[in-house]
Amino acid sequence: MNVKDKMNFTGWDLQGLAIQDYFKGNLKAELLVESDCAGLERMPAGIFFRNYEQLPDIEQYTLSLCKGRILDIGAGAGSHSLILQQQGFEVHALDVSLYAVEVMKKRGLQNSYCGDIKDFQASPFDTILMLMNGIGLVGDLKGLELFLKDIKRLLKPDGQLLLDSTDLNFLKEEPAANVTRVLKKGKNYGKVTYRFEYRGIKGPAFNWLYIDQANLQKYCLQAGWDCQVLFEEDFQYLARLTSL
Repeated sequence: MNVKDKMNFTGWDLQGLAIQDYFKGNLKAELLVESDCAGLERMPAGIFFRNYEQLPDIEQYTLSLCKGRILDIGAGAGSHSLILQQQGFEVHALDVSLYAVEVMKKRGLQNSYCGDIKDFQASPFDTILMLMNGIGLVGDLKGLELFLKDIKRLLKPDGQLLLDSTDLNFLKEEPAANVTRVLKKGKNYGKVTYRFEYRGIKGPAFNWLYIDQANLQKYCLQAGWDCQVLFEEDFQYLARLTSL
């Protein structure tokens, strides 16, 4: 890896590189994660390699709801996709990191692609899956609005979009957290700015959205979706979106 490569690394490249290092045997690989609401934290790459028994209840339940031909957006190391593939489903996994996609393929995932969901082209799916707060990739409320309109092209008329997210109101209980901005009502509500660092390389800042239930239902209705909350645990919840 030369200096030019380092300068062009995105945060998702760094996450993918940590995933790849873990897959190659560095079980201590972890990302430094800096955010504007929780400060500096560490994220072990091993979290992307959990088996079914290691998944939290919300993710196990979500996988049980999957049906038909499935698209896993932001698949990481492909753990959710591999579980579904082993159950006999046709699963297609998408991630923006080439490093992560290479790992998915080496782990035996039959259909994996590198790219942005905005540019992804395929026949419509029965189930679209976005786990581990995956809807956050939209960045902010405006991005959510655009995503909800665009993603319908990849879903069959009777298909479902399964996603989980977190209501950041729980941060009010954390005295060290800076919650004033992210919980301020308006166009930036729930938007957190992150920056990854790995192997001494700092990626550029990027935005991630944590959408509360009320706002999700509001934006879904505006975009022609029915939104059902199927599972709640603490401040995290699972929603199923279907076209109205």
